[in-house]
Amino acid sequence: MLELVGNRCRLNLEIKSMDPYANDASAGVAAIIRQRKLYDQVLVSSFNPITLIKMRCLDPKIALGMLYGSEMPDFLRQVWAGPPIHPEAQHPHHALVDADFMTWAHTLPCAVNTWTVNEVEEAQRLAALGVATIITDAPDVISKGLYGYGNQR
Repeated sequence: MLELVGNRCRLNLEIKSMDPYANDASAGVAAIIRQRKLYDQVLVSSFNPITLIKMRCLDPKIALGMLYGSEMPDFLRQVWAGPPIHPEAQHPHHALVDADFMTWAHTLPCAVNTWTVNEVEEAQRLAALGVATIITDAPDVISKGLYGYGNQR
């Protein structure tokens, strides 16, 4: 994938693992990012905070994104926003994002990249709130729906 995309865009690499010991792709992903000097091009995200802690330890220069949905209690969201993870981005499910959420996220400070938005009206709501990135299964539809609407994302 990295060779296909080259340096044409920033990539969100999600490590899909819930292993409590982070026996996952972390080390390999960190090695590739380091070897190819992709620090400005790649953000690594995961629902597993242990994976993100491991990534932070493997290479503190790698940007991280904490993925979560409504099942994560607010107090854990706040705990995982600080050390040792201190992610550069919050990746909440789009239904969690409102003005209060954005105010909180900007105090960290970090980007808000929300998932998975496939409805134009929802994308417009999120763009108006100032989310950094809208993750979607329908980039053509969402891009067209946001064109000329505030900042195109």
